[in-house]
Amino acid sequence: MKKDSCFIIRGEDLEWKSIGEETLILNPKTGNFYQLNQTATFIWNLLDKKRKKTHLLQKMTTEFDVKPEDAEKDLDKILSYLHNKKLIIFQE
Repeated sequence: MKKDSCFIIRGEDLEWKSIGEETLILNPKTGNFYQLNQTATFIWNLLDKKRKKTHLLQKMTTEFDVKPEDAEKDLDKILSYLHNKKLIIFQE
């Protein structure tokens, strides 16, 4: 599955709370907590509905005033982390 063309959605049954510019996420199935920094929180908040990576990237470059190539590197790291922790799902 090519991640660039997929939709990205939040995982199911997760609970989260934003505190300042960070977010804490609980996966009740595993009992694990995850803490997101400001940039990851920004992405998490955009995932209130399914989005494509291109949309997230465009919003990131605007919000943080960074070059697209730098934003894409950061976005890939964030998405990889969230996916590996089963906090997001890639859908075709």
